[in-house]
Amino acid sequence: MKKKVVVVIGASGFVGRHVVEALDSEYQVIKTSREMRKGFIKFDVLKDSFSRMFFALSINPEDVVIVLCNKFGPMEKYPLDEKFAKLCEVSTVQKIVEECKEIGINVVYLSTSYVFSGDQLGYKESSPTSPISLYGHLKLEAERLVLDADRHNLILRLDKVIGARRGEKHLFTEWYETALSGNEIKCIKDQNFSPTFVSDIALAVKLSIQHRLYGLYHCVNTEVWQRVELARYFVEFMGLSSKISEYSLEDLGLNEPRPMSSGLNSEKLIKATKLNFTKIIDVIEDFKYQNK
Repeated sequence: MKKKVVVVIGASGFVGRHVVEALDSEYQVIKTSREMRKGFIKFDVLKDSFSRMFFALSINPEDVVIVLCNKFGPMEKYPLDEKFAKLCEVSTVQKIVEECKEIGINVVYLSTSYVFSGDQLGYKESSPTSPISLYGHLKLEAERLVLDADRHNLILRLDKVIGARRGEKHLFTEWYETALSGNEIKCIKDQNFSPTFVSDIALAVKLSIQHRLYGLYHCVNTEVWQRVELARYFVEFMGLSSKISEYSLEDLGLNEPRPMSSGLNSEKLIKATKLNFTKIIDVIEDFKYQNK
């Protein structure tokens, strides 16, 4: 039986790599990267035409889904070059979704909980958006372009993404290496969030494709942690010793505001896919096991 094709744009990134792993056994996965890499197709979202790349592959568009995992960079970069940030986060998305619409391909776009202000927990898909950062504003603008291009496109909103592999760049790796070096772990004061295992996000993408979901869904762990409490639990479980303190955004030198509560309500996605999010303590246990 002919496999459905999934093109993962941003496949060399943290989330993209795990999306590829989740899909690889059941789909023909085409991986793209801005740089030349073995097993990847070189595709620079800023310069290259998606249509030209796609037609060179000689694939039936009816058998294809595109997953957009690309991101401009750390939030602090956005205000430093707002024009370039908008080019990366909005203009490139607009270009790709318009080309996909012309070809007849649906898009899965990974967005963020930062489209909300963070004044409360449990935002639903129907909750009014109110971003407080440039990053959140640009992501929201991109979301609207994705859904306006084709109502059968899909948006998955994520919160903080964590992993169990030390060699990957995520919060647990940062904390682990900071504690190992004897340095202080600095947390944003009074911030509540819902860290979500990257493998769960990858599985959610797979299930969404299988269930032909479209529209807007929240893909966030049902647990809510205060950042400083999670850091303390993580360090203790890992058997490490490190000073853990809370600081304001200003004290941390962060020039972009963050929501103080970024947890979302994922009931809609759970009901549609029967996805069970991995418990955070299990992710930490896995991290410890893999990094013995």
